[in-house]
Amino acid sequence: QNGVMIDKCRNIEIYSASDYMEWRICQPLVLFHEFVHSFHCFIGRERIDIKRAYNLAMKNHLYDMVQHIAQKDKITNQEIIIHTRGYAAMNHYEYFAQMTEAYFGKCNYYP
Repeated sequence: QNGVMIDKCRNIEIYSASDYMEWRICQPLVLFHEFVHSFHCFIGRERIDIKRAYNLAMKNHLYDMVQHIAQKDKITNQEIIIHTRGYAAMNHYEYFAQMTEAYFGKCNYYP
C-alpha cells in the first residue's frame, strides 16, 4: 500500500539523511513520529479506540485549520508559522502519530 512493501511494516527507513537533518529543525521529533507508526503496527493498525478518537476530532473539525511551523528563519532562528489543515487530519495513522508526538514533545502542527 502507498508503494511501501508490507515487509517494511514495523520498521523505520530513512530515505535521505540530508532531508532528515533539514526536517528536524522544524520537526524535532520527526524520527519519533516514524517510530510511533511502527508502534502502531505492533499494537494494531485498525484499533477502534484510535479510529474513534480520530473520527470524533474530524467530526468536530479540530484540524481543519491549525498553526503549522513551516520553517525556521536561518538568521534569527524564529519559527515561521502558517495556518493550514492539520497533518493529523490525513488519516487515523497520522492522527495517532501526531498526537503521540505532541504528547511527548513538540509537534510542528498544533494538535
